[in-house]
Amino acid sequence: MQQKWFQRFSKFALVYTIAVILFGAFVRATGSGAGCGEHWPTCQGEIIPPAPSIKTMIEFGHRLTSGLSLLVVVSLYFWSRQIFPKDHPARKAALYSVIFIFGEALVGAVLVLMALVDQNSSPLRAAVIAAHLVNTFLLLYWQIFVVEAASRADDFLQSSLSMNRNKSMLRNLFYGLCGLGFVAASGGIVALGDTLFPATGLIDGFKTDLSPTAHFLIRLRIVHPIAAVAVAIFLVMQCLTILRLKFGKLPTIRALVLMYSLIGQLIFGTVNLLLLAPVWAQLIHLLIADIIWITAVLLYLSLKFPEFSGAKDGSHGKA
Repeated sequence: MQQKWFQRFSKFALVYTIAVILFGAFVRATGSGAGCGEHWPTCQGEIIPPAPSIKTMIEFGHRLTSGLSLLVVVSLYFWSRQIFPKDHPARKAALYSVIFIFGEALVGAVLVLMALVDQNSSPLRAAVIAAHLVNTFLLLYWQIFVVEAASRADDFLQSSLSMNRNKSMLRNLFYGLCGLGFVAASGGIVALGDTLFPATGLIDGFKTDLSPTAHFLIRLRIVHPIAAVAVAIFLVMQCLTILRLKFGKLPTIRALVLMYSLIGQLIFGTVNLLLLAPVWAQLIHLLIADIIWITAVLLYLSLKFPEFSGAKDGSHGKA
């Protein structure tokens, strides 16, 4: 019974983390990052800011939800210590989740204390934003790992990488995950550029993007869509291979979800571009990106641990 409640709590922690991520994107898109001034962890030098403006309320609200997220992840780890043995993957994944949630807090502190918010358009801010997105995806990876390990505790205890006969596919999916990380990092930089230097039109904006005199955040806009299309095509090809070779029921379902999510993201990304990236479209674009990442990680784990695909003997599909 306690393990079932832990499973539910781990899923809640994952969903809540995604909500906090979207809230963080809303803070950036609305230019509310400086709502608490250059104070951290206090807001405007106070625990509760007096007479807050709208931007202060948005930033303060994000800090509160982020702080709660940290408490949730830390609680998940200490709970895992009560349920699982020392070497169990769920417990290890929960520990890594704690490390990366503190990484999130550290990046947030750096952004505020170094004034890398509001209208700051420095290369340092772009680099920190990119690192922030990569750290966020790694946090999600380990939280997904916790959910999987907690849901299939016995299978995880029995699984062995030596049983794995899908090294080529696993390697390709790993490259795909790395590619998604790069797309996320470049997307964070592009979103920053869209906030600080909003495009006034698609054609004129494209000409500006290619101008050698344009700000580097504007010139980097072209990198994200190119990388996104390339990574999406690569991962769709891997999904088609999984479907063709029949790797098992669970990988098949996850491959289908991933493939359609990637196609949907390319379509919506085009819509976002045509609409000149309004706030609501940026948030939906990020939500779909999170869904793609979660599904890709789940697919990777279902092949990395043979029991997850229903292949108890370690076989995976037809050679």
